[in-house]
Amino acid sequence: MTNEENNYFEKGLEFLNKGLYKEAIINFDEVLKINQENDAAWSNKGLAFSNLGKYDEANICYDEALKINPKNIDTWNDKGVLLDRLGKYDEAIICYDEVLKINPENDRTLSNKGLTLGNLGRNDEAIKCINEALEINPDNDAAWSNKGDVTNNLGKYDEAITYYNEALKINPENVDTWHNIGVALSYLGRYEEVINCCDEVLKINPRYENAWYNKGLALDNLGRSDEAIICYDEVLKINPENENAWNNKGNALGCLGRYGDAIICFDKALETNPKNQWALFNKGLALSILKMYDQAIETFYQVIELDPDSDFANEANKEINELKYKKSRKKYW
Repeated sequence: MTNEENNYFEKGLEFLNKGLYKEAIINFDEVLKINQENDAAWSNKGLAFSNLGKYDEANICYDEALKINPKNIDTWNDKGVLLDRLGKYDEAIICYDEVLKINPENDRTLSNKGLTLGNLGRNDEAIKCINEALEINPDNDAAWSNKGDVTNNLGKYDEAITYYNEALKINPENVDTWHNIGVALSYLGRYEEVINCCDEVLKINPRYENAWYNKGLALDNLGRSDEAIICYDEVLKINPENENAWNNKGNALGCLGRYGDAIICFDKALETNPKNQWALFNKGLALSILKMYDQAIETFYQVIELDPDSDFANEANKEINELKYKKSRKKYW
């Protein structure tokens, strides 16, 4: 590597580690202008794209890196993580197996393979893989966290929390682990503790969208609608197209009797996703409470059109019949 190439590469890594992914990509591109065969630059550029959610671009970069160096285990591992995120679990496992052919004791990859096997419902194999990773490296916090995820998916929430706590002993700054403990606690109905976990996440990363959202849900479950709305507003500052945040904000406003404002929120959710049955159904309920019966009935029919066999459609049918009865009674008053 020439000095110029190395300087750009080191700057790229520095930006990558700081979470400045666009700046990282600019520097890795400078490396590749000098040397198209720098597989590490391709690989790290892929990682930056992946962290930006640009998965197609990331995959292209990983493939370029692997053409140059098919034995680069970091690239195979990162490509596996990417494919897992895309729900391409079988392809992800192929990538992890490429790593394990080269280094059968790579605890990072064993842990990732375990998580992917869990996503496929192959839970016994998943736990076996993760346990192998922990035998090799008991201080692998990601492996403890992944073991928690697999156990969480099996509905063993208390057990999952013990594994997440092991992960936090090793790395107390891992926001994803804090978040996942909160998810497990929410299934157990321990909402005050969920809020504490979300607050731990937000101390570390105030822009962690799911932490604000889950804190809002926990507050809703505790009947603290005013505080929940503040959390949903924080979500929407970060991601104005989060349809679930709009919908839940609408529900919270409805709990406060602010049905007109609630309808505005349901409409915002429907702008993002016109097929959101939940938001459409909630809009119908709000219109019904405001005695806007014709509009409510029309909205409930739209719910049924979206998916006639859903629970929402069944409930919408009941609401329509009730509203028609109310309208017919009004004629005789």
